[in-house]
Amino acid sequence: VDIKINNQDYSGTGGGLYATLIGSNGAQLALGMLAKEFPQSSTVTVNRDFEVDLGDLACLVLSAGSEDAVLLDSVSVSSDGSATTVSGDNAGDIWISTDTEEGVLAKMWCA
Repeated sequence: VDIKINNQDYSGTGGGLYATLIGSNGAQLALGMLAKEFPQSSTVTVNRDFEVDLGDLACLVLSAGSEDAVLLDSVSVSSDGSATTVSGDNAGDIWISTDTEEGVLAKMWCA
């Protein structure tokens, strides 16, 4: 999973992000907290091994780990066992936070 953080002031977070993968066969895999720190203007890459049959990757869901909002630029996830890559931009510059007055609780990208 590659997550690029926006370069706007305060766009990074120390509150972490959680991820869930959804496969073309409907199976879901909660990856848990990807990382705690997502610094402003950085690209964070997280690699995980898993043995769940998802078919091809269909969607990536990222959810907030705290009220410390984060502003993503883009995301991308791939797997050796999948013919598809899920990637996308953060259209509309939507913040992710458990404080829903600052942003949305979660955001989903699909192939």
